[in-house]
Amino acid sequence: MVRSGYDEVITIGDDASDNEGGPTNQTWVQKKVQMVKDRISLHHLGFVGGVLLIFDGVVGIFFGHAFGLDAVHVLLEMFMIVFGAVMLLVEGADKLVTKDNEGTAWCQLYRGKLFHFARFLFVPIGRGYFYLYISVMLLAQYPDPVDMFAFFYMFSFVVFCLHVGYQTQRKLFELKCEFNCTEDLNSALVKTEGFVDSESRLIPKDQFHDWASRQLNITFERNELDAAFLTIDADQDGFISFNEMEEWWGHDI
Repeated sequence: MVRSGYDEVITIGDDASDNEGGPTNQTWVQKKVQMVKDRISLHHLGFVGGVLLIFDGVVGIFFGHAFGLDAVHVLLEMFMIVFGAVMLLVEGADKLVTKDNEGTAWCQLYRGKLFHFARFLFVPIGRGYFYLYISVMLLAQYPDPVDMFAFFYMFSFVVFCLHVGYQTQRKLFELKCEFNCTEDLNSALVKTEGFVDSESRLIPKDQFHDWASRQLNITFERNELDAAFLTIDADQDGFISFNEMEEWWGHDI
């Protein structure tokens, strides 16, 4: 069912966090699982994965011959370094922020370029399949023990990433179905009091979460919210503009 005609002004305030605890009828096991999911950051795991791939590639290039790796496998280790750098940009760019005199971080600039040339990395479930591909490449490096360790880590990360990606994709689709057109979407954003200031029209992550949960009854968990922002935030500056929301709504992703 599609909603339209947002005539009511919605105020986003501190009381929006009243329902963040989730359903109260959860079992003990469900509560423990939810607690672990809230504490584990997909971005942190991805950052570690990127560092691990770079380390694995360097070790494989210099010491791979000791484990019987031929020239082709050494070439794969070079790709591991490149893939590790990509993972650091996608998952850990916030930890690599060093702003220049204009207030722009180099990692933000390159992640924005990566968004346009390799957008599948920013689709919630798309980057999970990319990491699965990396895992298969690591498995092909058998019997290198460093590659095997990296494989088990990456494969575990893939399972978590695909789960979060699927849930995020589903909720983003529900969010998109709430509006008939971009005009309805823009109207809903404009009529939300305190959402953005009149000049920048930028939506921070916490206010996006409150707006979606209170006005549209779509609640993103911590990692789902991060994945949703990666999908919508085209310039990867940590904020969503009205134009980015409209562009995302009109895109088939």
